[in-house]
Amino acid sequence: HKNRYFALLISVLMIFSLFGCSSRNEETVTTDSTLQTDESEKKPGESLSDHTSSEKIAQNFATEWSNKWTQLQEEGIISNGIGYAFLADMDNDDNDELIFLYDYDITYEATIYRINNNDIQEMGSFTVSHTDPVLSFTIYEAPEGAILKNISVRSHEMDSSETEESYITMESDKVLQEILFCTSYDGSDTYYDSVLAGAKEISLDEFNKMREEILSDAKELYTVFLEPENSVDCTDADAVTSYIQNLLENGNKTA
Repeated sequence: HKNRYFALLISVLMIFSLFGCSSRNEETVTTDSTLQTDESEKKPGESLSDHTSSEKIAQNFATEWSNKWTQLQEEGIISNGIGYAFLADMDNDDNDELIFLYDYDITYEATIYRINNNDIQEMGSFTVSHTDPVLSFTIYEAPEGAILKNISVRSHEMDSSETEESYITMESDKVLQEILFCTSYDGSDTYYDSVLAGAKEISLDEFNKMREEILSDAKELYTVFLEPENSVDCTDADAVTSYIQNLLENGNKTA
């Protein structure tokens, strides 16, 4: 009788033990399954976070620009309100700067902004001539950061013209612009050195040498075309927000 009772007790304990192990295994499986579900949802969450970040940056920039535009109007700006923007890594830190331009009658005024998360910092400005309906910049990759090249040709009467070659760089957080100048009159071309250096007349060989020195160790990447149909009304904060968000998410229009 005692042996049967002992055997029954052992059986009950074994069954309880097996049931406990099964419960723990089920808990483990359930926990692991939960972890796997969380990890699988991580990527969509990160994408949404990136999208939200682009939207927030665009909104912050639109606010920054709206304040600047108000200041420009107070200073008597002459503009039809057409704006453009593109991206370039001006300081070679693997983060693009935002270059924003607005039509200033016979020129385009541009400002370079550094974007660090939601912080918008104005780094400096430059000016290029408004001579063609399509504004373009060729972007070069250099050890110190991107070089932006713009060529503007202004035609005059009697088969004459002026050509400006602008090279924009950033050095020690300062925006620098070098301009080489050439005039053409009655089939004869005259070349000048840096406008910043006084625009003294030089030979074609000297002119080409200056260009080569500016682009030494630089690699041409692509050209950004800023076309009228892809411009933005820079007086409209909502339009600027949408325009910049699209730029941040889709990048430059290039060729």
